[in-house]
Amino acid sequence: DCAAFLEQAQMFGFFDKIKYFGNGIADYSVLKAVKKVPADLYTGSRYLRSAPDTKENHEFCDQYQKKFGDLPTHWSQECYTGVLFMEAAAKKAGTLETEAMIKALEGLTIKAPWGNPPQGTVTMRAKDHTPIHYAEAWGVTISNPPYVKDIQYIDWDTILKLEEGVYKKRGWM
Repeated sequence: DCAAFLEQAQMFGFFDKIKYFGNGIADYSVLKAVKKVPADLYTGSRYLRSAPDTKENHEFCDQYQKKFGDLPTHWSQECYTGVLFMEAAAKKAGTLETEAMIKALEGLTIKAPWGNPPQGTVTMRAKDHTPIHYAEAWGVTISNPPYVKDIQYIDWDTILKLEEGVYKKRGWM
């Protein structure tokens, strides 16, 4: 749907009239489906080869592309992250037993190619089993690779602080 929208919006000059923000425009599955990537749109993506711009991330992208003949999407990154978490939890727990794995996952921090710079790690938050500290890249689209410029990352300290404020306001803490 995103690719169809981008094509139609360009055809009717929609992006010439407004500043547009859309999460996921920079996902490689969308970029591959669009005939011409529109420039100067604001976007975010959970996976880009260039974000973070590290050796580990480039190696992951190259190995994925070699094995599957396509660029990885944010779904590829998320599945790989899940496997990294399961591997690390199994080693920590010393078993594959469900309760031991759950306990091992809670608060577990792993190295990952898209861990938020500069740490390069992702953490499985204990209280709700949500991965945090991954590199969510935000920037402005350009028509050619790497497709996103002026990359910025989620400020996890701010997000977690704001989230805590919401939880307190709603009486969830």
